[in-house]
Amino acid sequence: VARIVPIPPSYECPITGDWMQDPVMLVDGHVYDRPAIEHWFARGRQTSPLTNLEVPSLACMPLLPLRKAIETFLNGRPEVLGLRAGELAKLESTVSGLRAELGEARAALEASR
Repeated sequence: VARIVPIPPSYECPITGDWMQDPVMLVDGHVYDRPAIEHWFARGRQTSPLTNLEVPSLACMPLLPLRKAIETFLNGRPEVLGLRAGELAKLESTVSGLRAELGEARAALEASR
């Protein structure tokens, strides 16, 4: 009987809830996926998402061993990677549609000048 092993919680970003592709650690010792924590800071926040305490530095230290462990785990889980690929395809389709709308809006603006 095959048993499905869940993704370990330590492989998931506490901000997004998704598995991390580029795990980084803040000075307070908490780990996040780089795009998620950079977005958090870009919105003007200077606190830890987990503790809500101010962090003295916004520096993100890469965790290459954790990244490799996550990659190794996921390479043995093609069904998880397939879900991720489906999500990415959907996002790419949405982005493509938004770019087309933006192009039409720009053309309409130029035509109105």
